Amino acid sequence: MVDGQAGAHRQQRASGAPAPDCIDSHYGRRIENDRSWTVYHVFTGAPARVDGRAMTGLSRTEATESMLSLNRFNVQRRRERAVYLRARCACVGAT
Repeated sequence: MVDGQAGAHRQQRASGAPAPDCIDSHYGRRIENDRSWTVYHVFTGAPARVDGRAMTGLSRTEATESMLSLNRFNVQRRRERAVYLRARCACVGAT
């Protein structure tokens, strides 16, 4: 297991859906009737799309890696946005 993934595994249910207290996890994984895996957006239920490709028909390993990658990207994006907003507020307050 790659460093940093152990914590992510503990924060999800057996179904692959993120635990309720995991605010940054917008993507989960689920097994389909044909035994393939899908990475999906947990709020809409729609399959995630990466580079125009629906994240369906995956192996469990592919789904897990994709889900973790998408959630890590989401965390990074939210942090960068927070830094930007803090800097913007500081500039407004200084004038």
